Amino acid sequence: MSQLLPITEGEAVGLLKALHWVVGSGLHHVVFELDSQRIVDLVLTPKDATFELDAVVSDCLNLISFFQNCSMSFVWRHANIMAHNLAKASSSLASLQDH
Repeated sequence: MSQLLPITEGEAVGLLKALHWVVGSGLHHVVFELDSQRIVDLVLTPKDATFELDAVVSDCLNLISFFQNCSMSFVWRHANIMAHNLAKASSSLASLQDH
């Protein structure tokens, strides 16, 4: 049986995958709404990242630097069900790729 990533790591990986996609799309002005206050805080204050999340947060910050304008904010899960479902799927896929 495969082990799922912890939720916070899954949320961070979901953001990283979204950032890769948006950078690849050539957009320059973007708004990210996340349903994980922890991930928003980590990206806005990366020094608080744990060892497990440090590399993912660093990769996110690197990709964010490609945008002319980028904002990131927290929204309640019921207001952003797509982000929640994407993070759950990302967590499952990342776990499968490790095996």
